[in-house]
Amino acid sequence: MSDDEEPPGGRMFAFTNGYNSPERKQYEFSFALPAPPIPSPQIQPMDVDTSGPIQLPEETPLEQVVGEKKRKLNNGKVRKTIRKLGQEINGRANGGINGGLMHELLQPRTLLICSIVVLVVATLFGVLTSEDLRQDVYKGYRKQYQLLFYGVENYCTQELNLSNVSRALQNNLVGQKQAVSRIEHFVYQNRNREYSSLALIGPTGVGKSLAAELIAESWQWHLNVHRFLTHIRPGDLFYNFQQFLHSIRDGKEVEFKCGHNLLIVEQLEIDDIPVANKIDERLQFVAAKDGVQLTTLFVFQGTVARDENKFAELNIGIERIPLRALTEADLEHCLRLEAKQLGVNLDAHPLLQPLVLASVDVTNYGCKPVKAKLTLHSYTFNQSTEA
Repeated sequence: MSDDEEPPGGRMFAFTNGYNSPERKQYEFSFALPAPPIPSPQIQPMDVDTSGPIQLPEETPLEQVVGEKKRKLNNGKVRKTIRKLGQEINGRANGGINGGLMHELLQPRTLLICSIVVLVVATLFGVLTSEDLRQDVYKGYRKQYQLLFYGVENYCTQELNLSNVSRALQNNLVGQKQAVSRIEHFVYQNRNREYSSLALIGPTGVGKSLAAELIAESWQWHLNVHRFLTHIRPGDLFYNFQQFLHSIRDGKEVEFKCGHNLLIVEQLEIDDIPVANKIDERLQFVAAKDGVQLTTLFVFQGTVARDENKFAELNIGIERIPLRALTEADLEHCLRLEAKQLGVNLDAHPLLQPLVLASVDVTNYGCKPVKAKLTLHSYTFNQSTEA
């Protein structure tokens, strides 16, 4: 072994006996350093509880594991992807199996729907662009509506017919032939105007309130009759009328623009002439603004001859129609009309008629007390006859 070589597994060392001695001896030896030990695995003791029997952890049930997997599969993108694939597969299958049949069924229906849509669109386009067509559609709708609710196709647009009014006035208003003729003539002459007004004036009991009642009951458009009693509640008269008019214009049950309206203002006093003028002006403005036809009838309470000149203060547009004072002959006529309506037989009681006539002051009260007097005396006669 050379000096530079190193024995396998160690190093070599040389020792001499003495220093520069001729008899020195040289000893050589070598040794090897032991290799580091390889650690051997050690068995660790089990970390268990030795105080009792060994408890093994419970296994998760198979159904729970499967359910959890299903939940994960049905959530989020996985579920959407699976559904999308399923729908595509079903669509291809249906298309392959029933595609021809579905096409045959859908084609006629599609054509029908498209035709209806085109027809509706064309109709709407024509209605929106053609004024004449729009008016025809509206008129047709109005006719059917009026026929359904009123029994007449042109209920709102029919011409004013005063035959019922004339018949009622002539048969029930005693001694006022001239006044009846003037009422008929005035209303008829102004039938196409937006607004007109007249006032009934005259002594007590001559038939002013009765005439207003008959006109209202016989009016052609009975839903268009509106009656305002001036002193039915306290407060400012014109303010109360404004509230009344507002309720008519905004009322849901009244068609203010249908037909010809009749508004009766009753129980006016001679001192209410300025208020009557304001009401007349207001109604004229409303008729023009709303585009409606309106006739106003003012009914004044009984007046004496000396107050009749005050009616000249009424607006010039208000037609004044006076009713004349009644006579004894008129009173007898009133008595027979009331007896007929009450079902009283005057011939069965000869003394009843002269008794009633004698108890009524026709000059100051006209026919107004006749009904009450006849009811009272006929009851007395019936009681005496039964006794």
